[in-house]
Amino acid sequence: MGLNLNPANWSIVNSVQDKLGQINNAANSFQGSGQAVNGGAPVYTTSPKSNTGVLGAQTGTGIYSPGPQLGNQFKTNVDGGAAAKVDPYAKYGGASAYNSLMSSFGNQKNNIFGTANDAAENSGIGYKNSILDFVDQLRSGQGQIDERGIQADLAKKQGVNSILDMVGRGIRSGGVLLANKNAGDSSAAGAIAQAYGDVGRRELSGVGNQYEQEQRAIQMSQDELAQQQASGQRKLGDSKTQIVNNIVSEARNSLAALDAQIAQADLPTRIAIEQEKNSIKDSVMGKLSQYDSLLAQETSKIAPKSAEQRRAEAYELANSGVAADNSFNFSNEAPVQFQQTGPFAGDLPLFSLPRGRDERTA
Repeated sequence: MGLNLNPANWSIVNSVQDKLGQINNAANSFQGSGQAVNGGAPVYTTSPKSNTGVLGAQTGTGIYSPGPQLGNQFKTNVDGGAAAKVDPYAKYGGASAYNSLMSSFGNQKNNIFGTANDAAENSGIGYKNSILDFVDQLRSGQGQIDERGIQADLAKKQGVNSILDMVGRGIRSGGVLLANKNAGDSSAAGAIAQAYGDVGRRELSGVGNQYEQEQRAIQMSQDELAQQQASGQRKLGDSKTQIVNNIVSEARNSLAALDAQIAQADLPTRIAIEQEKNSIKDSVMGKLSQYDSLLAQETSKIAPKSAEQRRAEAYELANSGVAADNSFNFSNEAPVQFQQTGPFAGDLPLFSLPRGRDERTA
């Protein structure tokens, strides 16, 4: 039996060649093609981990903690020796410089939030004063309308009383005149009463008509005040929204500028601008909305007086300052003197000579 010395027929040779082929294929597929260094063996670098965090926001693994998650960078030595680890903080100037950058950007972000809250506090003072001024205007307007209603009831009462007194005096005077002529039982008495009654009805109708016209004007003023209140409350709401939007817009611009600085520094963290903007908006809106309860509370106290309340105050005014019943009492004993003086003192405060006489010729 002859010995076959052809290497192609050796199985161990075939196995070794297959392994070498697999190694070459794996080397070619590792991160694409390598780059030769000084004509030596190619250098291959692993890709950084894709785990970019968000500054101050939740990520898939919880709150992002400072530290570049860049993975480990390796390169093979030119002479084919062991791989050497690359410092991920090197491009920031070291770990200390990296931490300083992260702290600085975090402080700037906190300052943006603080500035927005301070602006909300300062704007809240002006917003509160606007509410109080608006409430004062409403209260003053309602007071003027109520006073008009009181004066209308007072004028009506005084007008009615005046007409009733006029008709009563006229009828009594006519009756006395007829009685002096012994005609008290004649038809003239009824005619006088009828005549004064017609005059009284016309005058009362005039007073009533004027009163109703004034009531209509008062109601129109009341409706106009209600419209002013609704308009004022709507404007206050728009003013609050505008204040919030201005503060949030400025804060968003500041956050965007800070995020651009972070990107320029090539940090692995970024700012969730829209999320942070909404957080600032909620905070500012909450600070200003606390004055809405003040507006609702104060406006609820402003209400028109009822007809009964106005009428009661009108009657009170009608009776205020009324002269006493004995203000013009006098003594009929001669001589008439000033009130509370002399032996014949009377209650009449003054007296005058009969019309047409002059005391110098008396």
